[in-house]
Amino acid sequence: MDYITNMGDQQERFPNEKRRSPRVGGAMVEYYVERQESSEKKAFIKDICIHGICIYAPESVEAEKIIYMSVFLFGSEVSLEAEGMVVWNKPGEYVGYHNVGIEFTKMSEEDKTRLSEHIEANLYKDE
Repeated sequence: MDYITNMGDQQERFPNEKRRSPRVGGAMVEYYVERQESSEKKAFIKDICIHGICIYAPESVEAEKIIYMSVFLFGSEVSLEAEGMVVWNKPGEYVGYHNVGIEFTKMSEEDKTRLSEHIEANLYKDE
């Protein structure tokens, strides 16, 4: 499967963009931090790509923590199951929320394919 993994013509249109792959909006994610399964949280997705996700989390999550996620995308009734590592965390644009950048470390091939199809279908919708 050919996943959406590079910025393509976005690099020409946005020369200052440093991201390694295109991002689109999502919907919602349910997650818990490693060894805290009883404390599942819900967060909104700021953006998502084949390599990772940025969420508006109701808590600060330390870098390098492992996160387990059920990712719900607009237009899909089935969640993507993924595991990732927190790469960065900073205060969010909304009071009480944090922007948390998570790099995917584990996802099934089926879910990668579904995510890639979601990205392709929604890549230029907001323009």
